[in-house]
Amino acid sequence: GDGVSGDGAGIMTQIPWKLFDEFRSDNCPQPGVGQVFLPRDESRQEEVKDLIEQVCRANELDFMGWRKVPVDPSVLGENARNAMPSIWQFFVKAPARLKESDSTRDGFERTLYLVRRRFDAERRLRGIVWDDD
Repeated sequence: GDGVSGDGAGIMTQIPWKLFDEFRSDNCPQPGVGQVFLPRDESRQEEVKDLIEQVCRANELDFMGWRKVPVDPSVLGENARNAMPSIWQFFVKAPARLKESDSTRDGFERTLYLVRRRFDAERRLRGIVWDDD
């Protein structure tokens, strides 16, 4: 549209664990990492973040914290910059019933998937929307 903005296509890479050292420890070397696109409005951001934390805790995940993803909007075209959400990552630790090992990693991945689905359902039930920004 503006001759500069792309289609938003991305690439998948391995998780860069060194960037997340503040959330890693001996008893949690690889926490679950969620990346979310939140509204730009801070009060609506907090509402969504609170719901994410509630759903995680209700599913036995130890919520570890938030990290705002650094971005450089100056390299974006006008259309992309105007539509850019606030990008955040959150970190969770596996439930105590799932020890970190190869055999239980699938259980952790399943729990993370269920949390995502439950968040979507809760968001809809509560009428939380952010599609206007």
